[in-house]
Amino acid sequence: MAVERVNTEREAGFAADRTQLEAERERIREEISSYPAPIAGCDEQFNYLLERRAQVRRELARLAEEERLRRGSEQGESV
Repeated sequence: MAVERVNTEREAGFAADRTQLEAERERIREEISSYPAPIAGCDEQFNYLLERRAQVRRELARLAEEERLRRGSEQGESV
């Protein structure tokens, strides 16, 4: 059925997005953990990594919420 195919493609897209974001989160975690001790507020690269980590976390949370809402609407729940 066409709807099932679209849902399967959507699931694959969510899974790919999640996998990419989780890989980026891990890369950032590794870079931060091996980073030399910064001077608080003065190290632009370290501050960038912290901000990028926060962005990835927000995007993962948004993606999880989209998946939850989509699954709820597929099950006939009101959103």
